[in-house]
Amino acid sequence: MTDSLTKENLGGVYSFHINDSLPISYSVIHPRYGVFDPRDHALSQFIKSTTCLVVVDQAVDEIYKNKISDYLNKHVLTHVKYVKNTSEDNKTLQQVESICDMAIEMQLPRNGVIVGVGGGVLLDIAGFAASIYRRGIDYIRIPTTLIGIVDVGVGIKHAVNKNGKKSIIGTFYPPLATINDIRFLATTPASDLIGGIAEIIKLAMVCDAALFDLVELNATNLLKSHFQKPSRISQEIIILSEQIMLQNLSGNLFEYDLKRTVDFGHTFSPVIEANRRFSIKHGYAVAIDMVISSALAVIKRLLHIDEFKRLLALLQSVGLPTLLSTLDVSELIAGLEQAKLHRGGQLNLVVPVGIGNATFVQTVDKMELENALALSHHYTEHVAHKGLERDQCFTV
Repeated sequence: MTDSLTKENLGGVYSFHINDSLPISYSVIHPRYGVFDPRDHALSQFIKSTTCLVVVDQAVDEIYKNKISDYLNKHVLTHVKYVKNTSEDNKTLQQVESICDMAIEMQLPRNGVIVGVGGGVLLDIAGFAASIYRRGIDYIRIPTTLIGIVDVGVGIKHAVNKNGKKSIIGTFYPPLATINDIRFLATTPASDLIGGIAEIIKLAMVCDAALFDLVELNATNLLKSHFQKPSRISQEIIILSEQIMLQNLSGNLFEYDLKRTVDFGHTFSPVIEANRRFSIKHGYAVAIDMVISSALAVIKRLLHIDEFKRLLALLQSVGLPTLLSTLDVSELIAGLEQAKLHRGGQLNLVVPVGIGNATFVQTVDKMELENALALSHHYTEHVAHKGLERDQCFTV
């Protein structure tokens, strides 16, 4: 850490100016044996003899309870395991406070560690708690879902919902480490895997054509095996997704630059989720957002219709919705207005300009939204009429 202090005398009026620079450093690790395998030291190397509060999602604990407890008993001298029932509709400040309450009760010291084990919601609230307890203590993330591994687990953001607004209150707080264990995906519910693959498709569509090709060729088989087979392809797709995300975040972890390519699919989706009281999964809302944003790119002559149809076909092939029957233009306008508030007054709408490339759009009018919605309806219905097994226009 470097800092400097200067003093200036302006006609008898003194002013001070301080500069402080804190380097950000954290690791994203894939364990050799499995994070809770007694032979593995990916977690224990960071914990050492430190006191730990291990916050575990209830659904994860039901499956891995004994394995987690055995590992902690062997490798962590002082620890408390705290099981939480988490979901998007209870991602609240109260959940964060409950973790802080437990930390206070167990007298977790300043050099203690909070370890979060679970999906994106659990990681958000545990990381938020770590960022404010004693003004910040070490935090280790262990994602157990696909969206946690390729998205939540690689950045430094933690947030909760408030007053019907998604992730409106939060912090930027780097973890000590993220440990990404693909083995957890073997027991992840299929719907969560599908939601997670939406975030991979997001990265592929606007950042990397080679990743898009890989997902197109292998997504169906990977979903069937819960990303366990073929293991080489699974690892390649996940590692590449992590790398692309980290490359986009590097140098802008605190979002000083509000033009972010990885915000593709995240303009309309927050409103879509919040308006339905979070009954639609995040990845599913992102998929719908990607379709609308890409349709706008077609309307604005930035994206070829064949590439739009290619995205649509991929989303549908993995079971993601491409539209909501209840979605209307007023809701899309609300999404644009909320995005401007979140992006410093600029729209910064990310739209693809080809598979693997994107640009930013600053103006969208009502007619363009109407045409984009009509285009999305047309191609969703067109593909559905070819005999898809599931309805791709969801009703929520």
